Amino acid sequence: MKSHPIWAYEKLEGVETKRFQNSVSLSSLALFLLTLVIWPVAAFINYRKGKAQSRLARVARWLSAGMIVLNVAVVASLFMMIFPSAMGIMVGDVTLDRTVLTFATIASALAFISIVFAGLAWKQKYWTLLGRIHYTLVTLAGLAFAWWLNYWNLIGWKF
Repeated sequence: MKSHPIWAYEKLEGVETKRFQNSVSLSSLALFLLTLVIWPVAAFINYRKGKAQSRLARVARWLSAGMIVLNVAVVASLFMMIFPSAMGIMVGDVTLDRTVLTFATIASALAFISIVFAGLAWKQKYWTLLGRIHYTLVTLAGLAFAWWLNYWNLIGWKF
């Protein structure tokens, strides 16, 4: 084994490991994509049954849906920046960089705002128990994803 005196090795903390980082990002994205399918179907079924939601319940869902769409757009944009040849785009588009950072910042802010709506959903019993649990999980996934974005310095314009 060769000696490499110019390299410094450090043991990674638990949150710095590849397994943990992938778990946070992929589980959040899986829940986001599942929600993008479930909520429109549930809205259609409730519409057909004539069930009306309160105004704040609709605002809560739209707020979280916006957070989800922005987070999915951030991941898709990051994929296009990392693998430009696979997507057939040019490298070095600063506008795309700034747009991704803007989307990440707005999505993170929406995740924190959704905490208030999750509390209201439980207090005022907006949906069924399963619906409130799902909304709470989406909120937690949004917060976890905001933490992940912040860990990788993707929130704000730090360049």
